[in-house]
Amino acid sequence: MGHPRHNLYYWSKGIVARNVMGRSVMNRHAVVPLMEITADYGVGASGGPVVDKYGNVVGTVSSTVSIYADEAAQRGFQMSIKTTIPVIQLKRLIKLQ
Repeated sequence: MGHPRHNLYYWSKGIVARNVMGRSVMNRHAVVPLMEITADYGVGASGGPVVDKYGNVVGTVSSTVSIYADEAAQRGFQMSIKTTIPVIQLKRLIKLQ
């Protein structure tokens, strides 16, 4: 759920595409668990909850990466990878505070 471009309370459906270890947004030297999903989201949805079919929060919206056939010219859009921060990582961040 999020508010992409002021579209309030926008929900979209998707699945977990993969769980990976990747670079932390807060510390580029740290490798942390990340979750990539197929649900649509855009600018303004960051920090919004990602929930399972039971309403449990499983992560928060983080970022997108667009993939193009011609990366240099950003032409021939092929897909967008949507990264979320899984709850396990959020719990670790909260403990650090």
